[in-house]
Amino acid sequence: MEKQIEEMAWDLCDIPRHPSIKSCEQCGNKHCHAMYYAERACNAGYRKQKEGHWITRAASYECSECGEEIDVDNPEDYDPVSDYDLRFCSSCGAKMKGGAE
Repeated sequence: MEKQIEEMAWDLCDIPRHPSIKSCEQCGNKHCHAMYYAERACNAGYRKQKEGHWITRAASYECSECGEEIDVDNPEDYDPVSDYDLRFCSSCGAKMKGGAE
């Protein structure tokens, strides 16, 4: 969960990232409360949403995150996100890339 907190803190922090800064705690802003708020959010159950993509198989699409397969006809001829409205995996909830985002 530490990685999740660190990623959320980076998203919350309004200081631009610099290559030499490896963690939010090193940003140098003594008044930055991003780590505090990120930890509170994680402890309350909030999580950063997973992102994935559909892998085209012979007769299905497979979620890159959990391996769930959705059976479809002619998967090569269609875009799973825009043509089949598969913007999220029904198994793990990952937001899928592709289509008209």
